[in-house]
Amino acid sequence: IFAAGPLECLLLAGTAGAIQALGSSPYYLVTTGTAGTVLVTALFAVLWMMVGSLARALVLRAPSVVATFAFSLSWAAVDTLLIWISPHGAMGSLSTSQMAAPLAIQVASLAGSPGVVFLLCLPAGAIAVLLHNGAGRRWRDLAPAALVVVAALTFGAVRLGQATTGPPLSVALAAIDRTAPGDMVLHPARPAIWDQYASALSGLPAGAVDLIVLPEAVDQPMAGREPWLLA
Repeated sequence: IFAAGPLECLLLAGTAGAIQALGSSPYYLVTTGTAGTVLVTALFAVLWMMVGSLARALVLRAPSVVATFAFSLSWAAVDTLLIWISPHGAMGSLSTSQMAAPLAIQVASLAGSPGVVFLLCLPAGAIAVLLHNGAGRRWRDLAPAALVVVAALTFGAVRLGQATTGPPLSVALAAIDRTAPGDMVLHPARPAIWDQYASALSGLPAGAVDLIVLPEAVDQPMAGREPWLLA
């Protein structure tokens, strides 16, 4: 996309976003219905077009060393925006694809989901800039990006190797089925949805669980309505 024109960049990035969304289309069809799936696919395409356009602009204007971070910084910025404006938090973020890579996701303790996205996109973005500028002439420009990756993975290894301290924490994960496709995605604060959670969790013995994890983001009104919810 760095060597492409503005319109071609949008087309390529949008196609990549649509492909990402289509990979989860069975899930979206169940949770949002056909119309919702089309909307989600379009939103992913728009996100990728935003990232592609921003990264392209940075690569074409910034020094080579700085440009190696363009793609990862663009994705981290969009991921941060997504967390703030989406009622579902980091749902759909690239960071959720890295749960099988414990070394990489430890950076989330410092920078959250955007930090994981930044680390994930950094190698590919840096190599793409290298190829754009001419492989063989700009290898030194990869050094800062490589150092960041090595430092992040080293941090992950050290953090995983630390002994667990403090009392054990009992965690429960709650997930529900909906009766109407699209309710969970389009109307996450609908009281009926939270009523299902309250019913599912009512059977837990008092004091048996220290933390309850839900797949949905919790907003302030619902936190005030249900004392067991923390926004």
